[in-house]
Amino acid sequence: MHIHICLVSQQLLANYIPIRMDKPDQVHLVSSLDMQKKGLTTRFETLLKQGGFNSVTHTGMPDAGMAEIQRFTRTLYETLTRQYPHAHLTVNITGGTKLMSVAMLDIFSAAGHAVIYTDTAKDTLERVHNCTLEPLPAVLGIEEYLLAYGATVHNSASWHNEWKNRAVKRSAAAELLARATQDKKLKALITVLNAMAMNALSPNGDELLAPEQAFKFPLTGEQLTLVKSLAAQDLFTLHKNRLNVTFVDAERTRFIGGHWLEEYAWHIAEQTGLNDVACGVEIDWENSRTHNELDILAVHNNRLLIIECKTVRFSDDRQKSNNTLYKINSLGESLRGLFGQKVLLSAWGVSPTMLDRAKTQGIKILRPHELAAYIQQWSGVTA
Repeated sequence: MHIHICLVSQQLLANYIPIRMDKPDQVHLVSSLDMQKKGLTTRFETLLKQGGFNSVTHTGMPDAGMAEIQRFTRTLYETLTRQYPHAHLTVNITGGTKLMSVAMLDIFSAAGHAVIYTDTAKDTLERVHNCTLEPLPAVLGIEEYLLAYGATVHNSASWHNEWKNRAVKRSAAAELLARATQDKKLKALITVLNAMAMNALSPNGDELLAPEQAFKFPLTGEQLTLVKSLAAQDLFTLHKNRLNVTFVDAERTRFIGGHWLEEYAWHIAEQTGLNDVACGVEIDWENSRTHNELDILAVHNNRLLIIECKTVRFSDDRQKSNNTLYKINSLGESLRGLFGQKVLLSAWGVSPTMLDRAKTQGIKILRPHELAAYIQQWSGVTA
């Protein structure tokens, strides 16, 4: 029988990743009262249960006072060795306070049991008992990662085959629109198309109320080529006068209204070969009625990438830019952990002022044509 023993702390993944690696028969959590009050012990128990691991919790580990910590640890050791005399024990000393880690190391290693330490900054696991290092394998998916930070994924658009099939079918349209954002005249056209699509929809975007829309200016040759290409992919109908369009349904109209950028980002992340990618992710928070939707989430090598996609012109609305940065920053700080990354993917770019504000909050702002190279750099995956 193999047992992992973990000190509960705020960084649950440093304990959970080695559990996924070693696949022990049982996990014993050692928790202080403070970790219990913060809900981290219960969260870790939930994470283990969903991962298919049996767990036992030992509460009451003192937060301070070496003598008290040692007494608790000795009692724990005696209890475990009495109940499981033939078990192989592995103690993870990554969590807890330094004094807790020292006590666990002293008492368990002196008896010849395995001791490990997770260095997430260097993506390595150190097996302290025999002084060996091994790389951390990519074991985490999006759901596990978010659960470790108190968020439960209830749904994702990209989980559904119908959504995937649509997205794959119109990937060329999403790429065409993304490329067009680099051209001044085509950028202006996309802005107009976005507005026409939004005018065609109900306020919540669920219904197509006014399918007939019209350009208020004659299209240039390049603009007409783009519009014809989009119409050829059944995203709308272009009338013979080359000014009027008829939107087909609410879903395709939402795509023209801005959802194309989310699908483009999803395609890029998928094509890069990241471990887990999702679009339109709906999450709830533990002990809260708060509900959020995130445009793109990706996990690669046990790290999280959060991408918020926007087709609005931030220079026209300072409040909107502040709200967007606040959302990305607050969600990112809650979810990303120590080494995740927050990205705002803006179709049009942002002002220098907004760029500076984003930088101070650790938010990377990218244009569509920059995304592929950035994801490769972030993930270490080469084309």
